[in-house]
Amino acid sequence: MHEGSARTVGFLMHRLERAAQRTQDHWIPINPATIATILKGLRSGDYRSDPERLMREIKSDFSLFLFCIRESLAALRLDKAALPPDATPFQILRLAGIHRLARIIEQADHRISTHSLSAASPAQQQRLKEALISASTAELLADHNTSELGFTIAALRQLGLALIAWNYPTIYQRA
Repeated sequence: MHEGSARTVGFLMHRLERAAQRTQDHWIPINPATIATILKGLRSGDYRSDPERLMREIKSDFSLFLFCIRESLAALRLDKAALPPDATPFQILRLAGIHRLARIIEQADHRISTHSLSAASPAQQQRLKEALISASTAELLADHNTSELGFTIAALRQLGLALIAWNYPTIYQRA
């Protein structure tokens, strides 16, 4: 490889790594009302008898849902928990359990994002709306046994565009 090409590749790799770190550090904002409802339910013990209700409420917020999957996977790996090789994101959330999810959600309010829904541009609002519509539609169209997977795949497909819309709004609008 030519020396100039190697430098260019190195420069581009550095920029890509920086962008990946930025999107991880500056996640999509969560809905404050959703997190308040979930925190209230966790503190009162409402989810102990109905953990699936917690899953539904996490899923109702696109950003919180994807953040919980990311953080649950990291926590399970840190705890060296046995993970089936073909575990779906919802299975990962269930394996994490209420106690791990409670820790993740309690921290999420403070560290999930530097962005705010109240300061969202019309393009950012539209991006989140499209992401939720896409995920919900995929869930409805999927077979009953695969509806969670349909929702998750659609949500993950929308993640990149949402992160770009929030972290690089000018580039997103130009594109």
